[in-house]
Amino acid sequence: MIGEIGLFSPDRKRTTSAICETDVEAHTLAEDKVWQLYYQNPKFGFYLVQLVIHRLLEDWSGKPSRNRS
Repeated sequence: MIGEIGLFSPDRKRTTSAICETDVEAHTLAEDKVWQLYYQNPKFGFYLVQLVIHRLLEDWSGKPSRNRS
C-alpha cells in the first residue's frame, strides 16, 4: 500500500515516492472508500494506523525497512 500517509496529512502531502523496477499492476482505492473501510472494519483501520506509524518512524530513523508493507 502506498499513499496512506497523505490520507492523514492536513495538506495531503506524502513523505516519499515509489519507483517500480519492473512492470507492475496497480490498483487504486478512492479516499472516501478508504475512510469507509477504516470505520467499518476495525482490523483494516488498525492496520492502516500501524502502517502509517511504522513508516513515519522509519523515515525519522533514516533506516529503510527491508520489508516494506
